[in-house]
Amino acid sequence: MTREQKKRLRLQLSKLLDRCDGCEHIGTVNIGIHVCGTCPLGRQIRIIGKKLDGEKQQPKRVKLPQGRGVKRKWTDDEDRYLLEHYGRKTADEIAEALGRSRKAVMKRRQMLRQKRGEAEWLKTS
Repeated sequence: MTREQKKRLRLQLSKLLDRCDGCEHIGTVNIGIHVCGTCPLGRQIRIIGKKLDGEKQQPKRVKLPQGRGVKRKWTDDEDRYLLEHYGRKTADEIAEALGRSRKAVMKRRQMLRQKRGEAEWLKTS
């Protein structure tokens, strides 16, 4: 809906509300205006209101990824487990135990080797 169309609808709405002003059935509820549902003017007001209200964009819900494919930091316990079990268990077994992918386990192993140095890596494994 264009800006001009919205403007025309708001003007129509304003004129209809002005016509309702003297009606004994109209009332106010909190901040909004309560319009009689049986009145023909009230029905027109509701129709216009729905058209305008339908134009409001609802914020899109962002679904946070869960499970595999989610990057999360490695904990010290996970690093220790990887160091203690690498060579004794397969990368697939370690990955399953840690809830990570095989690729993540392999990358982390490589990173730890570079970080701690080859000599320390060999001592711990």
